[in-house]
Amino acid sequence: MTNEVRTEFIKGVKFLCEVKNVSGISGDCGFMMYFQELARQYTDKPVFMSALAQMPSISTALGAKCKIIIMTANSQTLSPMKQLIANECGFHTEECRFIIVGC
Repeated sequence: MTNEVRTEFIKGVKFLCEVKNVSGISGDCGFMMYFQELARQYTDKPVFMSALAQMPSISTALGAKCKIIIMTANSQTLSPMKQLIANECGFHTEECRFIIVGC
């Protein structure tokens, strides 16, 4: 992430929280997970930069035996994010219940 992108992202988070008074912040791409920790540093609102952040609730609701497909633009570029996903979302994509599909 360049310094310019970082600065603009932080300004965006502050704008949403301080000016627009949002209840939470969400992103629309799994790769926005890279911004999850940064966003949380600048707000106390709930942050879901990626739909993957909702996986603990989804997997709990479905039960341990259900298979869950994670569809991504590119499964190869998702692979380096596995530890980040584990740290930020609390689940491991290597579990046999998760099926990663690159589109």
